Amino acid sequence: MSFACLLLWPASATAFLTTHVATSHRLSAHLSPSRPIVMKVRDDTTKSAAAAEAAAAREAEEAAAADADPEPGPCITCGDPGTYWDGMVTFACTSCGHEWGIEEAKAAEEENITRDSNGAEIKNGDQVVLIKDLAKGSLKKGTKVKVKLGDFGDNHDLQGVIPSKGTYALKSEFVKKAG
Repeated sequence: MSFACLLLWPASATAFLTTHVATSHRLSAHLSPSRPIVMKVRDDTTKSAAAAEAAAAREAEEAAAADADPEPGPCITCGDPGTYWDGMVTFACTSCGHEWGIEEAKAAEEENITRDSNGAEIKNGDQVVLIKDLAKGSLKKGTKVKVKLGDFGDNHDLQGVIPSKGTYALKSEFVKKAG
């Protein structure tokens, strides 16, 4: 965003305002009867040029991402990380021989997202707050916990370390993401 400062004597200010207010400049005037009029003029064309450059950069990044080979991730059947993309439309597992398409991989990835009681996505290292008393009263509602994602048995998908209490396996349905 660019600004231009103008010094105008009161006689020429009226002519300037009538000419430039009609265009798309935004003006703010600081008036003083004994001094010249000082005006700041903001040019909106700079803002739109910067926005156009940012949009072009985003489009270039999206095009580059579309051209990149997709990452297969672990096999959706056996969980083995030894998978590859065949270069066309399918992924394949080297251990079990299972083949799956990109849509199946996206659906499996969506299923693996851990969400809190409000539906917000939880990631490794996030701070969460307990929404109810747990573990027979040893964990109180409102306790902040830093969590680690994983499978910790008995449908517990989070592990949290609480200072002076220890490590607990938690269920994501009993926590909410901390502000």
